[in-house]
Amino acid sequence: MKTPLTALFLLIAPAYGAISNVKVAGTTSTQAVISYTAPDNNPCMIEISESSGYTPLVHDVDTVLFPGANSDNRPGNISIGRTRIFVAGKRAAEIAADIWRYSRALQAFTPHYFRVTCGADQAAGTFTTTNIPLGNTFPEVAPVDPAHPGEYAWPYMPWASANPSMIDPQTGILFKPLTKPRRSYIALGPSGFGNARDIGGLGEWANPAYALSNNAGQAAVYSGTQRSWLWLQTSNFQTPYGGGADWSDDGYSVNYFEPQFKVWSSDGQAEVCLTADGVSCRSAIRTISVPTSEPTSPQNVGDTNSPMVYWNDALHIVSKPNMVRRSGTVNIDTSGNATWTGGDVFNPNWTAGSRLTIANSDCAISSVTNDVSLKVTLSSCPGLSVPATGVSYLSDNFGVLIRAHSASASVSVKAARWVSEESTDTGWVAGDMPVLCSDALVPDNSVPPQSGFHCSIGGLVWINPATGETRNLGDATRPPGGSYGGDQVPSGTPCLADGSPFAADGNTEYCLANLGTGPILMKGVYSGNNQDIGPYAYGLQASPMNWSNLTPIAQHKGLLDLLHNFDATFDKTLFANCYERGLTGDRTKVVGDCRRDAQQDVIAWLWIFDPSTASIVAAWPTWKMPAARWCKIHSYAQVVSSPSWAAVEFSSNATNANHGGTYGGQGMWTTTLTSGALSQTAAIASGAPIPGFAGLSCPAGYAGCDVVTVAGEPCDFDPAANEPRNCPYNSSATYLQDAIAGDILEFDTGTNGQQEAVQLLGKSGNTWAILRGYWVKYNFLTEAHAANSKLQAQCGVGPVDTTLWNFVADSHGQDVTASTVIPDGHGFSHGAYTATIGAGVADWRDCPAGSNGICSSIKKGVDVASYANRGASSTPLTTPLFAGKQGLNSSSLVEAYLAPGPSFPQPGTAGDYVIAARPLESDGGWNTVTPVSGQLYKVSVNYNPPQVKTLATLAMCGMHPLSDVSGPGSTIGTGAPASYTYCIANAGGECQPGSQPGNVFVNCPNYYGKNQGCAGNEDDRGICIGANAMQAHKISQTSTTIRAANGSDTRALTSAFHPYRVGPSYWNARVLPDGSWAIVRAPFFNATRPEVFLAKLPPMPAPDSVARNTFVPIRVTLTPPAGLAVNNAIVEFGYAENGQATDFYCTTRRESCVAAAAAINEAAPFAFAGENPAGVPCGASCTIQIPAIPQRIVYYRVKYRSASNQVLATGSPQAAAAP
Repeated sequence: MKTPLTALFLLIAPAYGAISNVKVAGTTSTQAVISYTAPDNNPCMIEISESSGYTPLVHDVDTVLFPGANSDNRPGNISIGRTRIFVAGKRAAEIAADIWRYSRALQAFTPHYFRVTCGADQAAGTFTTTNIPLGNTFPEVAPVDPAHPGEYAWPYMPWASANPSMIDPQTGILFKPLTKPRRSYIALGPSGFGNARDIGGLGEWANPAYALSNNAGQAAVYSGTQRSWLWLQTSNFQTPYGGGADWSDDGYSVNYFEPQFKVWSSDGQAEVCLTADGVSCRSAIRTISVPTSEPTSPQNVGDTNSPMVYWNDALHIVSKPNMVRRSGTVNIDTSGNATWTGGDVFNPNWTAGSRLTIANSDCAISSVTNDVSLKVTLSSCPGLSVPATGVSYLSDNFGVLIRAHSASASVSVKAARWVSEESTDTGWVAGDMPVLCSDALVPDNSVPPQSGFHCSIGGLVWINPATGETRNLGDATRPPGGSYGGDQVPSGTPCLADGSPFAADGNTEYCLANLGTGPILMKGVYSGNNQDIGPYAYGLQASPMNWSNLTPIAQHKGLLDLLHNFDATFDKTLFANCYERGLTGDRTKVVGDCRRDAQQDVIAWLWIFDPSTASIVAAWPTWKMPAARWCKIHSYAQVVSSPSWAAVEFSSNATNANHGGTYGGQGMWTTTLTSGALSQTAAIASGAPIPGFAGLSCPAGYAGCDVVTVAGEPCDFDPAANEPRNCPYNSSATYLQDAIAGDILEFDTGTNGQQEAVQLLGKSGNTWAILRGYWVKYNFLTEAHAANSKLQAQCGVGPVDTTLWNFVADSHGQDVTASTVIPDGHGFSHGAYTATIGAGVADWRDCPAGSNGICSSIKKGVDVASYANRGASSTPLTTPLFAGKQGLNSSSLVEAYLAPGPSFPQPGTAGDYVIAARPLESDGGWNTVTPVSGQLYKVSVNYNPPQVKTLATLAMCGMHPLSDVSGPGSTIGTGAPASYTYCIANAGGECQPGSQPGNVFVNCPNYYGKNQGCAGNEDDRGICIGANAMQAHKISQTSTTIRAANGSDTRALTSAFHPYRVGPSYWNARVLPDGSWAIVRAPFFNATRPEVFLAKLPPMPAPDSVARNTFVPIRVTLTPPAGLAVNNAIVEFGYAENGQATDFYCTTRRESCVAAAAAINEAAPFAFAGENPAGVPCGASCTIQIPAIPQRIVYYRVKYRSASNQVLATGSPQAAAAP
């Protein structure tokens, strides 16, 4: 149901003085509309705070950050004489006076206090921003800074603040840091620079190389008029403990970089910056004070504020991939054209004058095409022999630039070196199953005590759910070196675990440590006071824990001994690669596995260990038990909140998968058909007896049966080096086990990806009775097979994503009835199981019609057995429509990872939801790109094309968001000044001469031409453009009780400031056990380092009557002015996010929008002004509905027109909140 806007009036404190008519006309989750009548025509001032004491003020009215922001005559407000409309909050992060971006949005679902001051008069009141509602399917895109195309308009976290926080400008979600820069650090340097170069080309620096030494009487000296830069070039700058030039792995990061040198100048000043290309400043330029004569010791430039705070600001970011050395191999021709062939790709941010060492020859780059192609000036490296193929290259274009502050000053530099510091990774886990936090609240030593959850996230932390405060308690959990139960544990021995969740008491956790003599399980009990320990050197601050050894090898009670004691078939010599996978759902037992090799996707034993008895209580060799024959382990974890179930994801044995040869237990296991060719039509009809197999008939309902002869039992003919060569009929192959009746095998011949599967019905030596066309998902496909075709053993009983194991009822995993070992045939991927809910990405066949096979699967029951292997209770859409239009709905381009909701929700809040992250990944078929000229490309959008009037346009070049320059008479440039912009023609001739309506153009510098689809990252730049979808690159909550096909079961929460196309692909989120905060990871936050944040979760709301899967109608009832012969009326409308409020841009297109209908038509919801729409007849009165985007402040203005559409009168601007 479409519900018109209803004005919202909140309780206001009594006005006094001459300020009158104070009211709150409406709120959204990020903004509020406050109106009042001022005592005179002078501007009034407004204070807004979440505190009744008005300290601190919200950023939006903080004049320290934004001068003049508290005035009611600022842009975005409406002043008509004494009548004022103040729009509090902006859905934007803007650059403040300190040159950092701050969110100006208000916090969602939060009481606010406001006070209006007009001269000596004041009035005050309160309002509460709305909760983030369910069902808003409008597909927001990441905000781009319109003044700086290609840059995200995301806020900065003020790390130096005593209580740092920021607000998502699009949704109002409050963020607080969980990890912090310098939480754990590694010092680098001091190190010398590799070279010093005068890069001005004018010879203004004498003896540049002297800058690198500290010899008496020697220095690099500047004298000139052009202030040429001296480049101090690093040599092999790296972050050696993790991460490098790759934008897909943010890994470890750089905290700070401090050059140290003796520098003096005639005017007592110098200018310094960091460069990433050896030519220009990448960082901000800093003016430093220096002595006027040679100092006795070097001076440090910069500080240790992290991350890189001294050098960076909102417009100047020095990122790790632009700092570290790049190296690889190239081919180079006789013209100097260098083509990348291996190793690190070129940095597209290099430029003419950057350096490249090829085959030990130092060359100057003359131009950069993209990350695999550039050109060098051969005369700069005469020692290079060309052409050359596969020669080495390296590049160190990071360093320090220094110059005179004034052109007439002299500057001297010597003794240059640098120090830096690396910060450790956040330690985020890849999958959705590992549990990160304890369920139990534990107190600190405050008076009165505060309580928090222990969590293992790159170390041990304590999180106070009441305040969002995180305290760092020490390094990743590991026992200190020493003797435990007779076993010697070397110092620094890591715990091998997906996560280190805490036991039911909230203080106990377990560590699986692999000693030289085998694995042991250790118990640690936290003994600290839960106070923050501050920054510490990596590996030197263990969390205070009391450790004991539960499985001492010296006492013949090692983990492998216990497994063998539990099941005598366990081979301690073959399965010694053991890992902890978490704790059982009731937090009382350890979940783990021991694999054939130290990798995923190999055969393994799954086990459950009971610390209370120090014994194995369940163990399952999956590959040889009925429900999981031939299966290899991909992942294994607890079922959340269940004391008896575990979940295992097996990897596919598909014929086009890796055939082994690398890891032990990887397979694949095959046998050869020796009885000749096999016809597509089975020889034995369904239901008929099978010759040679007494009492065995061909099962009814299938494609028939055949009797074949094979070479022998399945063997691995490409075994790893550590596997025995024990195949009975081939001494170079590895044997695992005999095939048995019920096993599934697949031919290696036939249609690729749809090879025929068969089931082994009976055996007589090497003569097998097989059931043809077994795969149900391919409609019992049968195909003809040539002689000597291979049959490959398949995993389990059929194509399933996850199998559930009741380890209490079936401790050896021997079930054949699918009651205690349940293959979840209606399963899902990228999800998790709890005691009563399973949720993940649904198989496309389970999704509703019209969804393009893209949806989630939510399964509910009273326990695991009641929902496993059953259809979904609901299948929420991943890409629901907005106003009848379909946004991006490619499952290959938008991935999905679902995690459970809270274990025990806060009182009065709903916990019946799952949390999903849907990162944008790659799709080679979305866009087809054709060069136009220079950096400009014409793009054909092959599916989900832009729907400019309905859906937001997702537009990127590499990781950079694009700014829309579309509009009447617009032209998009072909060169560098128009970088990172796009243009969509609404009329012929727009954007480029000869264009047609709907043509799309993108200016993408250093575009990598092989990326025809949406692919690549910051280096390997592709172009992505088309209609966005609600949850694309978002973290969302989806109800587990609402069943809806229109998105009303879901709300998008945040993008977590995750840049497109960078960072690890496994992006996911968690919630604290009480549901108070979400835990989210922000790869390359502010383009500097990964961070983990807490995102405050407003309570999950109940559905309401507003239909937010379409435009919300704002009803404007009009009575035209008398005496003007008004014929019709229109309403101009728009949003301040797209320009000035009075531009009335309702999309990113630079053209005002016009509502000219009494009811909204989703097919044509509005017109652009240049389309000259007919107005609504309005001789006496009329009603016009504005199609407003939900949760936006819409600005509008009425125009009354004559019969010839001449404007007769124009109303005053107004503002309204769309619910």
